[in-house]
Amino acid sequence: MKEIDYILKNIDVQNFLKLIRKVDGTDIREEKQLSKVNIKIKCIGSSDGFLADDIRKSVKNPSDDLFYLLEMLVSSGIFFQKVKGLSLIYKGEIYSPPDKELGGVEVKVDIDTIFSIICFFSNIDKKYILLLFHPESHGNYEYVLVNEYDTKPTLTLIEDEFKEFLILLNTNAMYKWDISVRSYHDGKNILKIELDTDDKKYWSKKLNLERKS
Repeated sequence: MKEIDYILKNIDVQNFLKLIRKVDGTDIREEKQLSKVNIKIKCIGSSDGFLADDIRKSVKNPSDDLFYLLEMLVSSGIFFQKVKGLSLIYKGEIYSPPDKELGGVEVKVDIDTIFSIICFFSNIDKKYILLLFHPESHGNYEYVLVNEYDTKPTLTLIEDEFKEFLILLNTNAMYKWDISVRSYHDGKNILKIELDTDDKKYWSKKLNLERKS
């Protein structure tokens, strides 16, 4: 069996959900300082670690070799389409689009400063959970638990959660930021792993890593 298949099949989802909820009570609001852009975002829980670590803590004897693969799978949303009991509802990005005033030339922003938005449904407790992944060094993504909902949030509500954050981002005249969110709840938009040509050999090796008995 491939190691990644073992992890996705055997993860303790209940423990995973417990680990990503860093505070007691979803009515508590705090502010998390995102070091990459030096801006705070309102949230109900934040982590000084990575979701890949929470995944590994929820699986018996996982390999230590798939940290970056797990980071890629969660920030891309693929993880939430692969794990039983979880469903990807919305996926989006906060990014720097081309500046039309500059003739369509994209403002130079490090790719590592793109924020990933993930909203997923937990069939265990019937909650909709909204996460924001923010980049740190070496391709790692720390995350923020932005909000939880008892009923399915609309796409507009998801975008509104980041309205104040976008305003703060755009106070820096050097960059121009926008948000894009897409629905995935109908099950028709199945995400696939797209391997970058430069890193294809590396990712292929990780995806095909066999589990040691």
